[in-house]
Amino acid sequence: MGLVSELRRRNVLRMAVLYVVAAWVVMQVAEVVIGLASLPAWAGSLVLTVLAIGFPIALVMSWFYEITPEGLALEKDIASKDSITRVTGRRMDFIVIALLAAAVILFAMHTWWPIAPTGKSVAVLAFENWSGDPEQEYFSDGISEELLNTLSRVDDLRVISRSSSFSFKGKDLDVPTIAKKLNVAHVLEGSVRRMGDSVRITVQLVDASTDSHLWSETFDRELTTHNIFAIQSEIAAAIADKLQATLSRQDQVSLSNVPTASLEAYQSYWLGKQRMFSRTSASLEQALEHFKKAVEIDPKFALAYVGMADTYMLLGDYAGMSLNHVLEYGEPAISKALMLDGELAEAYVARGAMRAKVGDYAGSVDAFQRAIQLDPNYSRAYHWYGDVLLIYLRQPDAALPLLERAYTLDPVSPPLIATLGQALVGLGRFEEAMEYYQKALEIEPAYASTYHLIGSLHAYAYGRLDLGIRWSLESYARDPRYIFNLYGLSIYYLALGDDQKAEYWIDQALSSGPDRYQSNMAAALLNFRRGNETGVREAADRLQAIVPGNNATLLLYVASGRYREVLRSASEVYPQFMCDREPEVSRPSLQSAIHVSLALKKTGDRECADRLLDKALEQLRAMPRSGFFGYGFADVEIYARQNKKEQALAALRQAIDDGCCVSWWMQAERSPHTELLRDDPEFNAMMDEIRHEMATQLKNVREMEARGAPAPTSE
Repeated sequence: MGLVSELRRRNVLRMAVLYVVAAWVVMQVAEVVIGLASLPAWAGSLVLTVLAIGFPIALVMSWFYEITPEGLALEKDIASKDSITRVTGRRMDFIVIALLAAAVILFAMHTWWPIAPTGKSVAVLAFENWSGDPEQEYFSDGISEELLNTLSRVDDLRVISRSSSFSFKGKDLDVPTIAKKLNVAHVLEGSVRRMGDSVRITVQLVDASTDSHLWSETFDRELTTHNIFAIQSEIAAAIADKLQATLSRQDQVSLSNVPTASLEAYQSYWLGKQRMFSRTSASLEQALEHFKKAVEIDPKFALAYVGMADTYMLLGDYAGMSLNHVLEYGEPAISKALMLDGELAEAYVARGAMRAKVGDYAGSVDAFQRAIQLDPNYSRAYHWYGDVLLIYLRQPDAALPLLERAYTLDPVSPPLIATLGQALVGLGRFEEAMEYYQKALEIEPAYASTYHLIGSLHAYAYGRLDLGIRWSLESYARDPRYIFNLYGLSIYYLALGDDQKAEYWIDQALSSGPDRYQSNMAAALLNFRRGNETGVREAADRLQAIVPGNNATLLLYVASGRYREVLRSASEVYPQFMCDREPEVSRPSLQSAIHVSLALKKTGDRECADRLLDKALEQLRAMPRSGFFGYGFADVEIYARQNKKEQALAALRQAIDDGCCVSWWMQAERSPHTELLRDDPEFNAMMDEIRHEMATQLKNVREMEARGAPAPTSE
C-alpha cells in the first residue's frame, strides 16, 4: 500500500498541474468566445469563479477516488494488486503535455496573431467640412462627435472613443489601415455641408475587411437641433440594424433624447469639448468659457454642466486651480446635471472624480459603477475610475484592468495611454511603462503631461534626476503652468542640492497654484532643507489646512517635535492607526504611519508605535521600491527605528543600487527616523556616495543649460 499511496500522491500533484493548465486554456478560449459573441464583461468572471470552485473539488476527488476499468471507485475499496494508479499517472502525463502544447499555441496566437475585431465594433471618423468655410470645422466635428456619443449608448456595440477616432483627422490613411489601428470591423465616415439655414449630412458605413460600403445615406434638412438629433438617431438605428446589434428599450429611449433645443448652446458646447481635449492650461480656460456660455443660453442643458465640472477638475489637475475653487463651482454643476438628467453617464463619471477629491472613495466607486452601467462604451468612465484607484488609493493592480478596458475603446488617446503607463509604474513594470509613454508621445507631441511622466520615470525609477529635469523642461515648454511638472522640477533640484534653482521653480509653482498642495509642499521642503524653523512651522500649518494629515505635514511636525499635533491630526484622518484596534496601513498611508508611530513613541505609547511600524513594514513588502509609487527608503527608516542597524544599512545599500535618489535627503540623510545611523561610518559613506552622484548629475544639468536648454535662470 505504501507504493500505491506514493503513486496516488503523485497523481494528486499531477491533477493539480493538469487542472491549472487546463483552467488557463479554458480562460483563453473563453476570452475569445466572449469577445466574438459580445457577451457581457461578467461572463469572464463567472468562468473564473466556476474554475476556482472546481479546483479543490478535483483534488479531493483525485485523492479519495481512482479510475478503474469499471468506472470511479473509492481508494479504500480497491486492492493493492488491482490498482492502476501507475497507468493513470502516465496517461495524465500525456494529457498535461498536450494541454501545455495547446497553451503555448494559444499564447503565440494571442501575442503574434491578435484576435480579429468583432462584427459589432465601429469607429466614427471626424466628418469632413464641406461648407467652404474653415470656421465651420467645429460644426462638422461636433456632428460626428455627437453621432459617436449616440452610438456609444447602444450596449450591443463597441464604439471607439472620440480622441482615438479623431486622431486620424487630416491623415492620408485608408479605411482598412485605420480600422486595423483601432481594432474595429467597421468605420463610419461622412461629410457635413452647412448652407445658411440648411444642412446636408452624408454618411457611409464601411466594412473594413473588404473596404466596401455596407450602407450610405444623405440627409438634407433645415438646420435645427431637433433635425440634427433626429438624423443622428436615424443613423444610429441604421448602423445597429446593419451590424445586427440589439437595441434595448433603454437604447431606444437614449437615441431619441434631445439634450438641448438651442443650436447656439449646442455649438458652444461643441467648442468647449474641442478645447478641453487639448489639456493645456490655456485651452481648458477657453473650454470653460464655452461651457458657461452654453448653460447661459440654455440653463437646462445637462451635458454642458458636466462639461463645466470636468473642466474645473482638469484645471485643478493641470493649471493649479485650488481644490476649494474646483469644489465651489464643480460640485453644483454636477448636481444640476443630475437633477436635469438622472441617468446621464457623463454626470456620474464627473461625480465619481469629484467624490475622490474630497476623500469619499466609496461614493466615488459607486458613481463610476453607475456610469458604466448606464454607458458601457464610455471610455472616460473606465479611465477616470482607474485613475482614482491608482492615484488616490494606490491600487495599480485594480486600476490596470479598467484602464485596459478604456484602452480598447480609446486606443490612441494620449491621456489614457499615459495613465496606463502610470499603472505599470505602480506595478514596477518600468520598461513597459516607458513604451506606453513613448506611444503617447508619438500620437501627440504637444501633450505636456507625457514629457513630465517620462522625466518622472527617469528620476524615480532609474535615479537619473538630470534626465528628469531635461524631460520636465520639455513639458514646461509646452505648458508653463502645468502644476505637477513645476512641482517635479522643484523636487529634482532640491535633491540635486541646488536650492536656488529649486526656489525658482517653487515660485513658479506658487504662482500657478498658490493654494495647491504640491506647490506648498515644495516650499515647505525647501524651508526644511535650509533649517528655517519659522518657515517650516508656517508651511506645515498651511499644508495641514490644505490637506489634513498629509505626509509632508506629518514629516515636518515630527521633525520639529510637534508630536501632539501629529496625534491630533492622525486621530481625525487616520483612526485606523490608533491603538483601540489592530492598526491598518495601506499604500497611500505608509509614510504617514511611520511618522505617527514616532509621535506615539515620543509621547510614551511604545507598544502601539511598534505595532504600527510592524504593519507598515508588512505593507511595504507588497510594494515596489522604485518608481513614483515606490516606497524609496521607508524600510531604512523602519529598521533604524527598530534598532536593526545592519538591516537598515543593507536596505540603504539596496535603495541606492535601485536608483532611489529623489527622496534621499528627506528619507535618509535628514529623516527624523534615522538617528540611529547618523554616526555610523558606513551610513555616512553611502551618504557621500549619493552626494557625489548628485553633484555629477547637477554638472550634467549645467552643461545641458549651457547648450541652450529651455531652463530659465533664477535671477
